[in-house]
Parts: sequence; C-alpha cells; structure tokens
Amino acid sequence: MEPMEDQAESYQDTTTVDDESSSPTVLDLTSFQLHDLNSVELPPSLTELDLTANRLSSLDPRIEHLSNLKKLSLRQNLFEDDGVEPISRWDEISGLEELVLRDNKLTKVPDVGIFKRLLVFDVSFNEISSLNGLSNASNTLKELYVSKNEVAKMEEIDHFHELQILELGSNRLRECVALEELYLSHNGIAKMEGLSNLINLRVLDVSSNKLTEVDNIENLSQLEDLWLNDNQITSLEGIAEAVAGSRDKLTTIYLERNPCGLCWPSMAASENVKESSLRYAFGCVLSFFILLLIGVLAFSIRLFSVIKYESVIHEFDPYFNYRVTQFLTKNGIYDFWNWFDDRTWYPLGRVIGGTVYPGLTLTAGTMWRILNSLNIPLSVETVCVFTAPVFSACASWATYFLTKEVKGAGAGLTAAALLAMVPSYISRSVAGSYDNEATLNTGSLFYATLNAIAYFYMVCSWGGYTFIINLIPMHVLLCIVTGRYSSRLYIAYAPLVVLGTLLAALVPVVGFNAVLTSEHFASFLVFIIIHVVALVYYIKGILNPKMFKVAVTLVVSIGLIVCGAVIAVLVALVASSPTKGWSGRSLSLLDPTYASKYIPIIASVSEHQPPTWPSYFMDINVLAFLVPAGIIACFFPLSDASSFASLIYSNISIFFLVRLMLVFAPAACIMSGIALSEAFDVLTRSIKFQLPGLTESSQIDEGDTNSEASVIAIFLLVLLGAFYVIHCVWAAAEAYSAPSIVLTSHSRDGLHVFDDFREAYAWLSHNTEVDDKVASWWDYGYQTTAMANRTVIVDNNTWNNTHIATVGTAMSSPEKAAWEIFNSLDVKYVLVVFGGRYSSVAKVIFREKGQPSEVCLTGLIGYPSDDINKFLWMVRIGGGVFPHIKEPDYLRDGQYRIDSQATPTMLNCLMYKLSYYRFVETDGKGYDRVRQTEIGKKYFKLTHFEEVFTTHHWMVRIYKLKPPKNRIRMKTKKSKAKASSTTSSKRSGSRKNPWH
Repeated sequence: MEPMEDQAESYQDTTTVDDESSSPTVLDLTSFQLHDLNSVELPPSLTELDLTANRLSSLDPRIEHLSNLKKLSLRQNLFEDDGVEPISRWDEISGLEELVLRDNKLTKVPDVGIFKRLLVFDVSFNEISSLNGLSNASNTLKELYVSKNEVAKMEEIDHFHELQILELGSNRLRECVALEELYLSHNGIAKMEGLSNLINLRVLDVSSNKLTEVDNIENLSQLEDLWLNDNQITSLEGIAEAVAGSRDKLTTIYLERNPCGLCWPSMAASENVKESSLRYAFGCVLSFFILLLIGVLAFSIRLFSVIKYESVIHEFDPYFNYRVTQFLTKNGIYDFWNWFDDRTWYPLGRVIGGTVYPGLTLTAGTMWRILNSLNIPLSVETVCVFTAPVFSACASWATYFLTKEVKGAGAGLTAAALLAMVPSYISRSVAGSYDNEATLNTGSLFYATLNAIAYFYMVCSWGGYTFIINLIPMHVLLCIVTGRYSSRLYIAYAPLVVLGTLLAALVPVVGFNAVLTSEHFASFLVFIIIHVVALVYYIKGILNPKMFKVAVTLVVSIGLIVCGAVIAVLVALVASSPTKGWSGRSLSLLDPTYASKYIPIIASVSEHQPPTWPSYFMDINVLAFLVPAGIIACFFPLSDASSFASLIYSNISIFFLVRLMLVFAPAACIMSGIALSEAFDVLTRSIKFQLPGLTESSQIDEGDTNSEASVIAIFLLVLLGAFYVIHCVWAAAEAYSAPSIVLTSHSRDGLHVFDDFREAYAWLSHNTEVDDKVASWWDYGYQTTAMANRTVIVDNNTWNNTHIATVGTAMSSPEKAAWEIFNSLDVKYVLVVFGGRYSSVAKVIFREKGQPSEVCLTGLIGYPSDDINKFLWMVRIGGGVFPHIKEPDYLRDGQYRIDSQATPTMLNCLMYKLSYYRFVETDGKGYDRVRQTEIGKKYFKLTHFEEVFTTHHWMVRIYKLKPPKNRIRMKTKKSKAKASSTTSSKRSGSRKNPWH
C-alpha cells in the first residue's frame, strides 16, 4: 500500500472542479483500498462521491454534512447492516438521488426513507433475504436493483408508481409482481400475482421458471412483449383471456419449450383465439401425422427407379460406396480402417480407411446388421439402394424443426413438404443414389454437446461439412454485431467449436486439417471474438461505468493484440501454400473461374460447373419466385432464428447455388415454406364471414369483396402448389428415375432399355483374368472396379492429378505412343464409351452427373456424354502435366471438330481411333449422330490394339493391347550386314579402279 502522504497527493487527481467555481464537485476514490477516510479531504461542495472497491466498513460522519451530495456509491466494500445504519438519520443529505450499496455484506434493506428524492437504489450482490423496509423508500424511485440476493418473496413495492426498472435476477422468488419493464427469468416462480395494478407494463419476462398457467395480467393494456418460454405451461386454455386487455399493443408471446408448445408452437395473441386444451391436443396429433405422411411421401416419391427398372445402384460414385460397404459388412470395422485397396489407382493403390468419409458406409452397414439381427434378410445392395430415400424423410423432418424455430409449425410443415418433393434433392437421393449428398444433418450445454455430435456425424458423411462450419460462425458474428449476444449464444457456440473440432480430427480423412486449413479459420476467429465479448459483458456487470471504460480499453487492446498475433500466425501458416491453405474444390466454389484456369480436373466435373438457367426451373421450379418473399417475411419480426435463415443460410446458399444446386434446395424450401405459410395466414384472416347479427349492407359488401379476393388468392396459391407437385412427380418419375448405367428410350413400340454398360462390365468379369488391368477415363473407374471386379488405373476419387494426366496423355497421343504408356502401366484392356451410332428408337433419356438430358432424334440414339465429347478435358488435364500435349493442336480455327476439317493430331490420336474404328461399317457413311457430321477419317487399321468386344448398341467398346513384336536377334542382323557388305564388294569389284 502507498504511504499516506503519497495517497493524499494522489487524491488531488481524483477530484473534478466545476467550471463556474473553484470548489470540487466530484470525488472518485475507486480502488484505493481505503480502510477509512481520515486522510481524505471531503469538500462540502461535493455532488458525487464514489468509494467503489475499498475496504470500508463504517461511514465517515463528515459525509452527513455534504448537503449538495446527489450520488453516493459504496459499492464493493465491507459494509454490514450496522455500518450503514447511521445514514437513515442524516437529514442534511436528504436530497440524495442515487445510492449504491452493491456487493457488500448487508442482510436487510437499509432504511432510506429520509431520501425523498431518491431515484436509483442498488443493493444487488448482498445477502438480503427479504424486501421488508422498502415501504419506507420514496415513491419517486425509478430504478431498483436487488439481484443476486436471497429474496424469496416480492413485497412492499406497490407504492413505486414511478418505478420503471426492477432487477431481481438470481434470487429465490416464488411469487411475481411486474412493473413497466420486469425481467424475472431463471427464478423459481410458480405463480403470477400482483400484476393487475401495473397498467404501464410493456415488457414482462418470466421465462425459465415454474409457471403452469398465465393469469392476473388482464389489465396490462400496454404490454408489448410477453416471455413465457421454458416454463411448465401444459395448456393454452386461458391465455387468450389473460392477454385480452393488451390486444392492441401485444406483438409477441414466446412459448417455446413448454409442454403446450409441442402441440402448436405458432401462438399469436389473436382476438379469436379461444381454443381449448383438447383442440391443441388434436393439433399436436395432427402435426405428428402430417409429418409422418411427409416422411412417407419423401420416401415413396423416390421409388420410381425401383418400380420402373430394378433395385440397382445409380451414378458413378455410389458404386464405390457400395463396394466399401460390402467390404465393411464382410470383414468388419477393423479391417475396414486398415484396408489397402490394390484394385484402384494401379500401381499406387489406395488406403481406403484414411481417404474416405465413413459416415454413409458405417450408417448403411449398421442398418444392414440391425435388419439381419431382426431376421430381415436383405442384401447389402438393397440396403444401399434404399438408404437415400430413408434419409430423405429424415431431411424433411429436420427441415420442419428448423423452420418451426423461425416461423412456427405451419411454415415448418410447408417447408418439409416442399423439401420432400423438390427435384434438386430428388436428383441426389432417388432410390439407388447411394452417395454422400443423400444424407442431411441440420442454450444449454447438453444441446450444445448434441450439436457437436451432429456436426461430427456430418464431418464423417460429407466433405462439404466446411459449408456448415463457416455458416454457423457467420450467424454468431451477426448476432454479436447486431447486439444480440447472450450467454445462450456463448454456450451454444463455444462447445461446438471445441468438441466439434476435436471430434472432426478423429476422422482419418480430415485429421489435422480440422485446424490447419483455411476453411476452418473463420470458426476459430469468431471463437476468439465471442470470448472477448463475453469478457466485456462480465466486466461490465462487476465494475462501475468509469472503471468499465478503463477495463474495456484494456480488454480491447489485449484482444486486438491477440487477434493480430493469431492472424499473423495464420498468414504465416498458409503463406507457404500456393492455394493459401484452401483446397482446390473450395477455391472453385468461391471463384467459379479458378478451376478452369488452374485445375482442369475439378472444372471437368459437371457439379463444379455453373448450371444453366433452365436447370433453375427444373430443379427448384416455382420456389425460385417464392424465396424473396420468404426472406422478406423473416424480417417481421427479425429474431435470431429468422436472421440465420434469411440473412445467413439463404443468402450464402444463393451464392453457392451456381456451384452446387443441392446446397440451395433446403434454403429455397425453407424460405418458400415461410412465404406460403404467411400468405395463407394473411389471406385466411382477411376472409369475412357474414354474421347473423350483421345488418348493415355496407359492411356486408365490404366483407364480401374482401372474402372474394382472398378466396381467389388462396385458389391461385393452391393452383401454384398443384403445378409444383405435378412437376416434382414428373421429375421423379421420368427425369431422375433412370440409372446412369441404363439408358431408356420411348417409341411407338413402348419403352426400350439399353443396358450396354452392364453388358460391357459383365464381359470383362467373365472373359478377362482377375489380375488384368483396365484403362479408361476416370468417370468409369468406380463402376469397373465394383461391377467387373478388375483393377483400374484411375477412378472417380481424382486424388492424383498426375496419374489422371497420364491416362489423358495416352488417349491424346498417337497409337504407338499411347501403347507405350499403357504398356508401362501394365494395362491389358482399354475401355472407351461412344454414343454416336445409329439405332432404331425415337427418344432417349439419360443422366449425366445427376442432371437429366434428353435426345429427341427420330430413328436414332445419341449419347452426348461419351468420351469424344469429354476428350478436350483429357487434353487439358494431360497438357497441364505434360507440356507436349497442346490443346490448339486438336482444334481447327479454335473449333473442336471430328469431320474432314479436323486436325491431323485429332484424327491420329488414340481416342479418335478407338471410338471410330469400323464405324463406317454401320451405315456406310460414318455419320456421327451426336456430333451431326460425317467423321473425317473413316478407313484405318489398328496396329497396336485389337478390338475384343463392342456392346450391342456400340456404346461401350473394349480393346486389348497387342503384345510387343519379337525382337530381331543380333546374329540375324550380322548375317544381313555381312551379306550386304559382300554384295557391295562384288559390285565395287566389278568396277575398275582408275588409280591403279
């Protein structure tokens, strides 16, 4: 402690001098650790005396003579009841307006009846057990703070007619009386009493208590917000009568997480709301059955592929997931984690356990094991086929709960129904689409832990989990910036980051990327920010305003230094990476032009390419027009949930929809569900029915007009919904039901099925050796491994760009050079896909990367997704690694051609020859039905490859590498050389040498 002389000198700096006189008016002795005021001069001109954070236990008698004193702060001292008792007799300071006795050792309310002008009285953070004595306080009191005590009953405050703020948090209250603004959350209140006389009450917060009913608030005509969430209200009966007096002012009633909330959470204080508990129980049951029917709808609408065709895996990636699931169910989880697959990426191989997202595989494997334990003998393939429809139902239910938090059950049910049918989601979740995108995962510490576990499951299931781990921090940051920070927000977010990151690091394919890659840095930065904000709020609660400013300056300074250090470390960490710590797919998501410039292997994938404008209408249909209306509806009123749905989720999804329509579909359904629900609510309330006692014709005419307009509008909305349903059913039945390995066509004879892919894979399986290696473009790697059980050079994992570039270079090279490349890789067979041959059908529907396409060419079949149309990607990928492959060599004046104007490099490359070998024999002209032109080079022979199999419709062609020719022995060369030298000598000997 400082010497008394030094302290006395320092006190001089704590006084504030009035502008009009030389006498000090304010004396601030905060945090001087004083035991008494003997060494302190107390000028009689003082109006404010701040003795916060000292060691005082008794009052200095000189304070009594400070007749001008208006504010006295004795906060954070050691005062007991006897120590402050003299203040009740000091008549000279009866004009005191603010008295702060916060954070002392008081056990009862001091007698402050002598202060007739008292406006602020603070006795928080003491040990007061009763409010006895407040009846002596002046009725001029406007602010009363009694939080953090042991008060068990509200009493003696009825005479405070001017009181506007009453702080009673964290006491032991069992009864409640409210004021103009009353916040009584987290007490043990079981009954509401004494509120009827407080007619100026605007805000009443009795959340997180033990209330079972709402009453005694009928006369609160100015009530605007009523917080009743987290109580034990089992019935909504009586609520309409309780808020009858505030119908004109009341805007919101919060009833979340009450037993009655399970029945029908969208409860507005409406004039006509007089429903009984039986009606709401019926609403509860009805909501449950509607959700059940929505789940059945989501499941059944995806079964068209099974009904029309058969139970078969679709697309390309699902075949790998199916093969991995087969291995898991056969060999167990431990062998799965350690599985080294030597049938892929030959000769490199692949460690499956460390490179796959295991969530989908583990889920399907668990489902298969449970079903078999229940004596339901389904095959692994059948379980895989129906996994996507099952999770589609779960996704619809998750959409309901998310939308319900935003706008109530009506909007939730509408959004769930829309998601169950939206074509964008059906394209990835139809029966047989056993892919990672077919699953969807969407404050107390318990729920925060469940949230982290749900995040962990998403990390296990989908590489797009980084979208979520960036979406949530943006919502948290928005809440902080807009002043919506609360302890609930902290409890919900902090455990998610800590537990979620630790759990994500347990997934082998993620590992330390959960803390080292730039995709995760946003969550860590917001994690630091929310801790700084929490610290500021905590300091604000324990310090006075002046000390708070100093503390905030210190905290902000330290926070900026820490944030700067963290940012510097992150910058240094990612500076060494060419992509700055971002993955190629993430960069292509943020910058649509990035992949086309730097990573053609990513740009070649159709799901990473911007969709065409017609695909918007195809995949989300009328929802595209309802989304803006839903976003606007979320602003009335704007809550934390609606800000997340409208400002964060929807807008970010709108940006990313140019990369992946699947991400936008749930947001579109949520916003559209809110828009439709709000529209129906407004229109149905505006319908006027003619009452028996209504006799005025003008009122009747006006009611009829409003009713007619509302009925017409409702009819149009129903018509719009019917159009959406018809479109969704058509998309599910026709556009997205055909498997990618099976093409269908419609003609006068009916439906025709082209099964060339499975025909080719079956031929490989039955006519080649088990150890033979098959080369093809990477699109067909998964299917070849799963269906033909043969080793492939590359597949759809695309993890090694150099290996894929090698195959692309071989396809782009002349026949001999390509043979040498394939022979060095121990390749025995080469598979190419060709779709330009003639066939007698009328229309063909096929799918490319989940998108439907249709060829309507009378009398022929065309398959535009063949290797000839993909060939330029092979050139670009190959040229990115091997510079001698140049794209302009395959273009004529910048155009890609296969006719007589094609370049010699194009006409002599391996892909051209393998696709068009003997093609002229089909029609005598060599007319390509897809490219709509005659090929340029019709007659040629293969010298290093031989055709071994071509499917019925020429869609898949398989060639075998010819063995190398026998080498000429050296003695043969010598004998030929000797013979040639003898012949030449004989010829030269017949001539006469002129020099001899």
